[in-house]
Amino acid sequence: MITRELAATGTRVVAVECDPNLAKILRLQFDSVTNVEVCESNVAHVQFHPPFKVVANIPFNQTAAILRKLYFDGPSPSEAFIVLQREAAEKFAGIGRNSAVSLMLRPWFDFHIVRAFPAHEFVPRPHVAVVLLRIDQRRDRLLPESERESWQAFVRYALRRSKADGRTTFRNVLSNLQWRYLSRDLGLRIDARLDELKLGDWIEIYEFIRRNAPPHKAKLAFETNVVSAD
Repeated sequence: MITRELAATGTRVVAVECDPNLAKILRLQFDSVTNVEVCESNVAHVQFHPPFKVVANIPFNQTAAILRKLYFDGPSPSEAFIVLQREAAEKFAGIGRNSAVSLMLRPWFDFHIVRAFPAHEFVPRPHVAVVLLRIDQRRDRLLPESERESWQAFVRYALRRSKADGRTTFRNVLSNLQWRYLSRDLGLRIDARLDELKLGDWIEIYEFIRRNAPPHKAKLAFETNVVSAD
């Protein structure tokens, strides 16, 4: 259904399908449609070439792997519309609370849930809430692309320490006096919890550490490791 609707717009469509039988059906249906190419493959093995967009109803049990592929392991789409379980969409988008993966991506991407699907629109009917998540590349990026790895390392450093408040989380990087000045300038309580911080607060802390922390301390926060999109 998605392939048919996209093909009708006249744009070039690459339909990725890993099931051989379904791929065969796609080829038969779109054999005479010149702007549709059927790619029989797991999306994890597909090489994407920008610029491109993604419109997909993905298997829910492969959500983490597919989103990692699209947003961490190669070029990312300029725009994506992805059908997801609501819980996964809210976690990925940082709706309600910031997750590690949402913080890692939001300086470069905007996330919006644009539709909630009634269960009767699917066959078979799902037993979970399903939504359409829209992901756009920001026109005005909040950080330079060159800083993506150091930003993601910073997020991992902060969230893996299992400390509830910012002062304790960053005590090995910032002095108590530095945190006092920083929290005052941001309008935060001295003992502000991490889940109270807005994206802008996170970016200000990141940039403050880059400017003011001694190199041997800043290195703790910016050491790169493997990214997880789980």
